[in-house]
Amino acid sequence: MPWDISDVDTFRKGLNKAQKNSWVKIANGALKTCLAEGGTDKSCAPKAIKIANSRFEKQGKRAK
Repeated sequence: MPWDISDVDTFRKGLNKAQKNSWVKIANGALKTCLAEGGTDKSCAPKAIKIANSRFEKQGKRAK
C-alpha cells in the first residue's frame, strides 16, 4: 500500500509539509524495494514505516 501525504500523521506526528513529503518518499521507496525482493505487503509495510521514521529521526538530530 503506497502512502501519500495525508497518511503521514498516522505514523509520525509533528511534521511540516516538506517533511511529510520526504517521509512519504522514504517509506514508499522502502516498500517498493522490499516488495521487489519478494516480500509481501503485510511484511514490508511495517518495515517501510520503521525505516521512514528512523531515517527522519536521524535527519532531525543532525539538524539540531
